[in-house]
Amino acid sequence: MRIDYPRRAQAGWRRFVPSWRQVLGLGALGVAALGAAFIALYLMVDVPAPNDLATAETSVVYYDDGKDVIGRYAEVNREIVTLDEVPDHVELAVLAAEDRSFYENEGISPVGIARSLWNNVRGGNTQGGSTITQQYARNAYLTQDRTLTRKVKEAILAIKLSRDQTKEQVLENYLNTIYFGRGAYGIQAASQAYFGKDVQDLNEAQGAVLAAVIRAPNSYDPADGKVEKQALKARTLDYVIPGMVEQGWLDEADAAKIRRLPRIADPQSLNSYTGQTGFMLDMVRDELIDLGFSDAEIDAGGLRVVTTFDEQAQDAAQTAVTENYPPPPNNGVEVGLLSIDPETGGIAAVYGGKNWEKSQFNNALAPVPVGSTMKAFTVAAALQNGFTLESTFNGNSPFYVEGVDEEFENQGGQSYGSAISLQYATQQSVNTAFLDVTQQMGADEVAQAAKEAGLATRSLDVSLQITLGSAAYSPLAMASAYGTFANEGVATAPYTVQQVTDSDDNVLYQSEVQEQRGFPSDIANEVTYDLASVVSGGTGAYASNLGRPAAGKTGNHEGKTAWFVGYTPQLVTAVAFHRELGKDKLAPLNGVAYQPVFTGAGFPTQIWTAYTAAALLGEEIVNFPGRPIPTTSPSPTASPTPSPTTSSPSPSPTTSAPKPTKTPTPTPTSSSASPSPSDQNQGGGGGANP
Repeated sequence: MRIDYPRRAQAGWRRFVPSWRQVLGLGALGVAALGAAFIALYLMVDVPAPNDLATAETSVVYYDDGKDVIGRYAEVNREIVTLDEVPDHVELAVLAAEDRSFYENEGISPVGIARSLWNNVRGGNTQGGSTITQQYARNAYLTQDRTLTRKVKEAILAIKLSRDQTKEQVLENYLNTIYFGRGAYGIQAASQAYFGKDVQDLNEAQGAVLAAVIRAPNSYDPADGKVEKQALKARTLDYVIPGMVEQGWLDEADAAKIRRLPRIADPQSLNSYTGQTGFMLDMVRDELIDLGFSDAEIDAGGLRVVTTFDEQAQDAAQTAVTENYPPPPNNGVEVGLLSIDPETGGIAAVYGGKNWEKSQFNNALAPVPVGSTMKAFTVAAALQNGFTLESTFNGNSPFYVEGVDEEFENQGGQSYGSAISLQYATQQSVNTAFLDVTQQMGADEVAQAAKEAGLATRSLDVSLQITLGSAAYSPLAMASAYGTFANEGVATAPYTVQQVTDSDDNVLYQSEVQEQRGFPSDIANEVTYDLASVVSGGTGAYASNLGRPAAGKTGNHEGKTAWFVGYTPQLVTAVAFHRELGKDKLAPLNGVAYQPVFTGAGFPTQIWTAYTAAALLGEEIVNFPGRPIPTTSPSPTASPTPSPTTSSPSPSPTTSAPKPTKTPTPTPTSSSASPSPSDQNQGGGGGANP
């Protein structure tokens, strides 16, 4: 007889392991729950009409107080057209650029959806699906919600679109809602924005250009610069046109005729894009893009963006450059100014050019040779290699380097003595002395110091002449690097966006100061002490009219650029002049405003002084840490050769010392503060002047 014994209970950890029946049951329940949720969401999600998107809310950009408005990004510019009004070749160009299987696919890309969801889970930038149907679905949700719920809704909407609408309807709605840049939503508005004509009048090349910019409008507008123009050319001629040929949508003979980009109209002035406001809004937009916000979100997502720009400082920048701009002859002269809070890295003010409406090229972001402003990093390197400001070097001219078939000279061939202090060499910008110290410690030490200050050095020419400043950097880069000295050796990354919220005040982004120790505080403070002597009695003497402790350095490269980079404890500012010759070439500045020798000691230093006085008006006067700042010129350890008795006329501007304690706009008092001829002419040569 068979006896059925009771089954023994599982002992230990095994009792916690579900059986296969339990696993199967739980799986079935999970699938059922997901199915029910999907059906519920499918029924809840409505397909919006294209015109519903026309009510999208424009984004507002504020000064650092979060109250005063800098400007608004473009209002939604849209004009609905039917698919019949769009030429076939334009439709096909868009398909070649964005979705070549549009008429065959089911409206969604499972791979694209999975990639987007995974990227969202990881906290990366928002990524949408790749099909045209998915892109249209994404555009239906312009809120800044980055949750998984939004992603699921977009996928469901794409499925619903593919079932509820014909391919022609989806394509027509897509073409009327997609963003093309320049504030243009839809193919008709884009046609007018880029070519000044209706969409039905576009030729094959023009249609291909519009198709190309859809992918990343902010990266393909040729008005933004040569990099963007080259990117548009590559995408149009190397991707869109060949794609049309590959699909049989364009004859090879017709494609061969499209060898260059068609003429593209200059962008029209958008809402708020005037004067320096245009440069500020462009900088903020670029940063928002880097933070992961799309062009569509920026223009129509109702963002509220609080920036680091200070209204008083920004007004001061505009006034200082305008009122102290070199008088004629000054054809082709460009000025860039950028100012930073060294403690946080927040950009306080920018001057990018005279007229944003005519040229969107921002001179404050344009790299040009920095000249003798590079010497500050040589000083930092020397101090880190055991030298002091009292260490002496050869200041005579010419200066010979063993193994180098070239002689180096100071400006005008002037000699200062065979043993002058490093501080005096800085004060008078003596090239040969800086070549001497660089030779003794190695050019790589200067490059390392520049890197520690925050400069990108990957393409830097690490040779003896590195100290003379043939390398090109922008005012933004130089202001940020000098800010490391002002901030006692701590480098802070520059930025413009403090906070981003949506129209319901939900915080979408909050900035954090990004800082890194570059130099020990005692080294940075000693560099400041050295650069302060440039202001108190050197080539930057005009800046002593500021009436508060200041440090800085003049610079000039081969007479084609002129700089002053200076700072107080609260504000660091770079001012750079150059003169356009065309085709990426610089013309000599000498002769501008009838100045035979145009240097950083003149107009750049005056603009810096006028700007800083007005920007800091009403602010507490703060002293630098470290050694007390000298008020007179230190004596060199060896007497320099006397300055020439004849010199070129002083580049002193028509106005002189500002009165920072009385008015935000500096006013003339007397001409005694103008740079002396010796301030202008000493310490140059070898490609770098003061």
